[in-house]
Amino acid sequence: MGAYNFKPQFEPFVLDWSKRHTIRGERVHPDLPGKVMHLFVGLRHPGARCLMRAQCVRTEFVAIEGGPRKRHQILVGLSLGTGSAEMDERSGAPIYGSPNGGPLIRLADDELQQLAWRDGFRPEGSSLQNPGDAFQLMMSFWTGRLPFEGTIYHWNPARQAVRDDWTKRMKWMDVEPPAGARIYRQELAHAV
Repeated sequence: MGAYNFKPQFEPFVLDWSKRHTIRGERVHPDLPGKVMHLFVGLRHPGARCLMRAQCVRTEFVAIEGGPRKRHQILVGLSLGTGSAEMDERSGAPIYGSPNGGPLIRLADDELQQLAWRDGFRPEGSSLQNPGDAFQLMMSFWTGRLPFEGTIYHWNPARQAVRDDWTKRMKWMDVEPPAGARIYRQELAHAV
């Protein structure tokens, strides 16, 4: 069970289903495909709200590098899918760079812009097709925290978990997208 807190600026993008992943540091107990992701805003503050409980569908390794005198770049491990990667026997964590996990690849400039836009960094008047300078906005967010290594957790908002009060178990149910929601392909644009 993973709880993920979002800043209020990302809430509308989670709710309209246009933000379907989050970049996080390594966790002691990482979520794996098939697990429930609890998405919150304002966690550990009065008035905290659960935005949704969605199914984790994929995890990817991510490294963000760069700085004032070095060009920013993002390296991503290819998709692990729904449990097809080799797993470390001791920790149960996916092994990146394995035959199933694939090598790390550096994202091209247009892929960087799309990743940043999908992650919720959206300049005024931008869209997925024309993300503007979303990557610069993202890098200003990461100032002082680089280099960074972590995981991109992807979820499927159409597959939400609801708690049955009688059984106290999470059950999956398919939900319709909210009215006016923009549905985007979940894959990153780095297909090789």
